[in-house]
Amino acid sequence: MDIKKLLYIVSIIFYFTLINAEAQVFEPSVVISKMQSHFENIKGFRALFIEKNGDKTSRGEILYKTPGKFRMKYTSPNEGSQTISFNGEYLWIYIPKSRIVSEQKIDTNENLGGLYTKNGVSRLTSDYNFNFYKNTRKLEPLSKFDGSMIGISEDDENHAKDDKRMAYHMELTPKKASTDKTGFIKIHLWVGENGMIFRAIGISTTQSIIEYFFYGIDYREVYSDDAFNFVIPQGVLVLKDKLVD
Repeated sequence: MDIKKLLYIVSIIFYFTLINAEAQVFEPSVVISKMQSHFENIKGFRALFIEKNGDKTSRGEILYKTPGKFRMKYTSPNEGSQTISFNGEYLWIYIPKSRIVSEQKIDTNENLGGLYTKNGVSRLTSDYNFNFYKNTRKLEPLSKFDGSMIGISEDDENHAKDDKRMAYHMELTPKKASTDKTGFIKIHLWVGENGMIFRAIGISTTQSIIEYFFYGIDYREVYSDDAFNFVIPQGVLVLKDKLVD
């Protein structure tokens, strides 16, 4: 074949390959779709969690069942067995240290749900703009993130220091500025290839940091509805309908 014709054919192939590559640029919407699909299709899961709120660190277990039932049972620190449970109709918050249970009937239109639920993902996508952190459009280990860049010290983030799970690091900013100093001015999310959220860090308008870190995630067991019905212990004060006005 004539060398000029060969070079011409190669240039055409290269051109169309480049066009195709540009058409497939990995956009934040792809990660959002993974999250939505994941929480729409799973039946439920169990996971261990670490919760950090300012200087306070708590640990516990979460159970979730589609479409929105969940139970968070805290195992530490000293107020262990604090429980937050929602059975699809009632939300209970039990604080054993104070011998108090708050019980609230929830209107389904209130769209209750944490980060790890379909409703929670829907709220995030409606309230926040999604972008890749530092434009890194690939899976990276959770351990790679340098928390000091957002005010987290090395000691504070030891739970993620050796975590090799691969995730997309997303940075979320609010679509509307908060008018009452509530909410977050920025949220960091680590989303796995399957759409599961492994880690979430929220920075409030007062610059305080709230974090959830999920590990030991197990999808194999589907829990009965009874697992989300909280049995109120005897002798505790019950506060009804005091959580949501």
